[in-house]
Amino acid sequence: MKKYIIYTEYKPNLELIIKKYVPGATLIRGCGIYKYMKENMAQITIFNSDFDQIKLLAKNIQQINRQTEVWIEKQNAILFIIK
Repeated sequence: MKKYIIYTEYKPNLELIIKKYVPGATLIRGCGIYKYMKENMAQITIFNSDFDQIKLLAKNIQQINRQTEVWIEKQNAILFIIK
């Protein structure tokens, strides 16, 4: 199973952008430092989606929100679902 984490500056429109590309994600707001400056940041965690979709999502976030960079972290993950 793959886990993708997208790091970007937080903007109120992120939820709407995410919904266009993946059926589910976790959106966490926080504080980050980018080029020595404090900024509102977002961490978007997505499991088991197609990497091409993740790249399109990140590119769309970058373009719509006029970001210099959007980072994608790709990990192998083991996920346990408790029912």
